[in-house]
Amino acid sequence: MVCVVMTQEYIDRLVLAYPSIKKIWLFGSRVNGNGPIKPDSDWDYLAFGDDARVLNDLHNDPEFNATGIDLMFVGPGIDEAIKPWPEPDKYWKKLGLGAAPGGINWQVISDTEAQYIVHRDRTPGSFETVPRYLKAELIYPKSLRLSLGARRNP
Repeated sequence: MVCVVMTQEYIDRLVLAYPSIKKIWLFGSRVNGNGPIKPDSDWDYLAFGDDARVLNDLHNDPEFNATGIDLMFVGPGIDEAIKPWPEPDKYWKKLGLGAAPGGINWQVISDTEAQYIVHRDRTPGSFETVPRYLKAELIYPKSLRLSLGARRNP
């Protein structure tokens, strides 16, 4: 199990090592879980940077390929997120961010929140899908408003 403190340390180390990463969003079950989050649920991060070379640099940096953390990177002008390391079956995980078929239609809706759409089978094994609107939360950088609120409400 990966704890919250460990993931915050991971984010702190990541942005220190790669300062061209400008925003990191938490998405997936830890934000959108229905019911209690499973202890073995991974942490899904979507990192946006202004230097496309970071994807290759991360690929060559095993420190950030951590168990329990699923990091996806988006470089400038790219409409998909790519995991810097292949899965055990050698598959490169990619996530289309646009509205094209297979994309998640990523939309930032405020300073701290984004929404995206995934399509699920209406019934298991069916060819009919229904959209599910999900949210993501900005975790880096923390907004001034969130930082001040956190100090007032410990």
